[in-house]
Amino acid sequence: MGRSHSDTLLEVALLRILLVSLLAPAVAAAAVAAAVRLVAGAAPWLRRAAAPPALGAGYAAGHLAALGPPALPPVDTTQGLFYLALAAAVLGLVEARAEASRAAGRRGPGSRVTRLLLIGLALGLSLHPLVRHQWTASAAAVRLTALALIAWLLWRGYDALASRLAGAAAQAAWTTVFAAAAALLLLARTALLAQLAAGIAVALLAIALVGRSREAPPFGGRGAEASPPSAAGLWFLAPMLFALVANGAFYAELGVSTAAALAASPLAAAAGLAVGGRRGRLAGVAMAVAGVAVLLAPFVAASAIEYAADDRGYYDY
Repeated sequence: MGRSHSDTLLEVALLRILLVSLLAPAVAAAAVAAAVRLVAGAAPWLRRAAAPPALGAGYAAGHLAALGPPALPPVDTTQGLFYLALAAAVLGLVEARAEASRAAGRRGPGSRVTRLLLIGLALGLSLHPLVRHQWTASAAAVRLTALALIAWLLWRGYDALASRLAGAAAQAAWTTVFAAAAALLLLARTALLAQLAAGIAVALLAIALVGRSREAPPFGGRGAEASPPSAAGLWFLAPMLFALVANGAFYAELGVSTAAALAASPLAAAAGLAVGGRRGRLAGVAMAVAGVAVLLAPFVAASAIEYAADDRGYYDY
């Protein structure tokens, strides 16, 4: 049966929306990153703090392009992602400024409090419908505590990795993580969450195109004169990854094992560091990406096979 004119118009409209919602994060993130670099001469610490505001602006632009302005307070967990991104961008900038004034290798209690706050926001904004309507008080307490502990330990692992990877390798690894998250969420039948994850990956690429400084890698890691290593980008990337994984696992069809692998996938870049990290900058980037890809490829393949065997459509989130 032939395709109708209305079907063609609908596909064109959807394609236009997709392109705009991916172009918007790239433009916004690149613009903010470039602006930060311009004013970094007056405040050198800003060069190491470009990631949180640039990523926050990129995500906000993509979210607005795809969904429009969210309600306040948010009425669903997808809208909550917008406010989580803003909080992570602001707190990440504050923490980057505080880190610039600390002695090398030392973290004050403020960092731990901020990390705990962002984990709480990621879980609270993602799981509050279950807490209010499905889980008992005791079940909610146990599950939220367990999830918060897992997130805390994963974040500590991200921090340790950021201090060992070169800035370019760390950035490439995180870009791969969010690109894979987009693919896995799409196969979990949540096209909207996949689109938002893809927007973060695109924002990361756009920031990279603005230009990297080896003396001040914006996503953590070693540079020629980077001491102590900055992990400014983690203040945004970690809570957003936790929230996307939680939404996909609890409200879509992201399996438990797939969700666990996705949350742990940034740590797989350590395998790349062990194999190729000492063979030059490009080899370190390639092996960091390969470490993440090798871990997630079986889950993407299995999800694709399961998706192809079932002709159900997508959820509304």
